[in-house]
Amino acid sequence: MASNGNEAIYTDVALLIGTKAMAGLTSYDYQTAIDMIETTNFNTTGNSKTKKPGKVDRTVSLEGIHDPNKGATTMQDYWDLDVLVNAGTSVVVRIYETYASNGKYVEMTGYINSLGIKGQDNAAVNISASFMATGGRTVGAAS
Repeated sequence: MASNGNEAIYTDVALLIGTKAMAGLTSYDYQTAIDMIETTNFNTTGNSKTKKPGKVDRTVSLEGIHDPNKGATTMQDYWDLDVLVNAGTSVVVRIYETYASNGKYVEMTGYINSLGIKGQDNAAVNISASFMATGGRTVGAAS
């Protein structure tokens, strides 16, 4: 299938935790899950269950290369996230579609609920983190 030229390329997207971008970010995964409430009862016709949407759960997982120098003091790294986790501090996560060209973004407030660091022989030290939203989300356009 031919490209339409509108695909988001890795240099187009950005993930911010608070007001700072994640240093060494190599990937992220934003997921929305909806609880499905079963409404099947004795009066339901046929042999299929019926369901309606319930509460929404939003999570963001990220991976990156550990950069203790952060390249700039305006970026987050493992140690910055570790402080937030241990303090139980809520954070805002914002994912930009095309940060440089005023694209859309999604923003959520919640907590980092998982944080890891992995070192191995002859490889870069990697970090991973998961974030769970505690409320709704906002969709907007970058200014």
